[in-house]
Amino acid sequence: MTGTGDDALVVKLGPLGDTLWVRSFGHPSQGERLLDVVETPSGALVACGLAASGLVTMAVAYSQNGDQLWYREFDPPNGTSQAAALLPTEDGGFFLLSRRSMPDRDLDFWLIRCTETGDSLWSTTLGTTTTDVPEALLWGEDGQLEIFGSSRNPVNLVYDLTHVTADQSGTEVNSDSWGDSTDWETLAGACRDSSSGEFILAGEASDGQPRHGYAIKLDGQGSTVWEQHFSAGYSSEKIAGVAPYLEGGALFAGWAGNSVTSPRLWLFTVGISGDTTWTWTGTQSGWGLRTWKSCLMAAFSPVAKPRSTVLFTD
Repeated sequence: MTGTGDDALVVKLGPLGDTLWVRSFGHPSQGERLLDVVETPSGALVACGLAASGLVTMAVAYSQNGDQLWYREFDPPNGTSQAAALLPTEDGGFFLLSRRSMPDRDLDFWLIRCTETGDSLWSTTLGTTTTDVPEALLWGEDGQLEIFGSSRNPVNLVYDLTHVTADQSGTEVNSDSWGDSTDWETLAGACRDSSSGEFILAGEASDGQPRHGYAIKLDGQGSTVWEQHFSAGYSSEKIAGVAPYLEGGALFAGWAGNSVTSPRLWLFTVGISGDTTWTWTGTQSGWGLRTWKSCLMAAFSPVAKPRSTVLFTD
């Protein structure tokens, strides 16, 4: 804690889960949340999130030894923003994906191209004409950028999953969406299988109550391979993170409970066709597990090199 604001916590773990270092990041009287972390080609660990007191997108970089290298804030004119995802580039820089409030509508995808030291080269907004909430930024075919999130349907005001493809200059190439027109689907995480080129999107779906885990698998061109709803037997469930698993399958992490204030940790895997192969839920529940829920939502993936993992939470 610093003043009245919550600090973000960055933890680097070794291959066996041993803690290598812990860093607390924050400013007096200001809350910070980190929501994604990547390792750049130069070896820097870059994390992004928001400075909650001002609703400003921010990024911070650490060396492999835990030394802070730089800190940057990105403040859009006439609005607020919150970072969602990072994508390293070969030149040592990165793309930063954020949500940005717009004067003529609610939220848009905000894509920022940054240098190795976190300085902005350019930025652009993408998305629909309604509310767009970004969650994931991945490399696609031929070096294109694949942006995934949730967008509000302007007719019935429910959310569907949204996908925007852009080139590396930030120009939109195409866009599409998935979801039942009467149900509410929101995205929480996405990954790409490097061997097959397929994408897996994960989050939650509901027609009111209850709400359950939801995932969809796409081929490299964006066509649906399978679409599934998942449940651990509770009335309030959400998949918060996803990673490629054995032989074309996927590993999911999230939470399950009978309300958002009583979550249990939830892990399960699926095979290549989306069928569940095993599932596990924790025995402890309660609002005290909200930190774990935030951690799973923030970063359910190892950094690029397998020798260590970085986790963080608010």
